[in-house]
Amino acid sequence: FLVFVTRAYLSINANGARAGARLDRPDQHIYKIMTPEKPLCDAPHVLMATTGAAGRFNRAQRGAFNFDESAAWFIIHLVLIAIMFGPLSFVLGSLQMYGRITFANQYKEDQAKRQAGFTISILAEYLSAGLISVCALKAFVPAMP
Repeated sequence: FLVFVTRAYLSINANGARAGARLDRPDQHIYKIMTPEKPLCDAPHVLMATTGAAGRFNRAQRGAFNFDESAAWFIIHLVLIAIMFGPLSFVLGSLQMYGRITFANQYKEDQAKRQAGFTISILAEYLSAGLISVCALKAFVPAMP
């Protein structure tokens, strides 16, 4: 659970810095040519392509990487939930799978349409974190009903 909260905070922290950097999704980093020589020292920042086939690929790739960022802890949560709650683990896994696939497909087509699938997957991930929290509390406070 602590790893989950840490990751959630780090995501919020990074997203909070986006506006000031004028960095929109799917970009994750800003690259600048670091040289004192003209004209390269005044070159604009290098960002990911967002239109055409290259933009579509970048968004599809970002959708896959977005899954990778939370997959490890979510898998651990599912295993622990399966031990305590049985089939509920399958339900949460299915919900997350549907959300991530929907997110990736919609994001690939248009970056403005990604939210619905992302919300569904995050719901499953946060519910899993909540169930893990309940298990942890019951382990450390056994008198809890």
